[in-house]
Parts: sequence; structure tokens; C-alpha cells
Amino acid sequence: MRYIEFIDGINNPGKIKQIDFYIEGYNHYRNCSIGRYIDKIGYPVNKTVDYRITCILTKDHSEDVNFAFEFKEDYKLFNFGSKGRFTLKEVWDKVVITKIEYFDSI
Repeated sequence: MRYIEFIDGINNPGKIKQIDFYIEGYNHYRNCSIGRYIDKIGYPVNKTVDYRITCILTKDHSEDVNFAFEFKEDYKLFNFGSKGRFTLKEVWDKVVITKIEYFDSI
């Protein structure tokens, strides 16, 4: 999957539900996922709101990040210590996708 396909899929409701991956060569980022979540709001109105994108980057959830409505491409998700912080796009060549889930329907 190309980066632009991922961004299009995660930012548009009804496409990518979740992608699981790891960053090759970085054990700290071996259990990552980015998913689009649909929340159901009850009282006073019953409706579905599709607005939350959650990035789970570590098993202990210490680096989780949430975005409203769409993935912020310029956000530096990954901290490689002395090498610095990087966006998903900057490390995409090291991303190894292990699973992709798609929405059946909204």
C-alpha cells in the first residue's frame, strides 16, 4: 500500500477501519495501529459520529495519539531518540503492514 492510499483510506469514512503495522528496525514500535472509530451518541439524540482517528504506537499506550476528523500528516508520531521525531510519511519506507481492516458499511 502506498502512503497516499493509506491517507485517503483513513481520512474518508467508510474505507479503512484499521491498519496494523510495525516500524522495521525499531522494536519500540512493533505493535502499532491506526484506526478510524465510529462513536454512537445516545441521549438526547441517537446518531453515529465518525470523527476519531486513534494511533496506538506502543503496547503500553504511552504514546497514543487521537485526531479529530482526519489524520494530521504533519504530526511527528515517532520518537527515535537522538535521531529525532518523525511523521508517518517520513518513516513510511520502514512501515511493515501486518493487517488492514476495511469497513463493510457505515
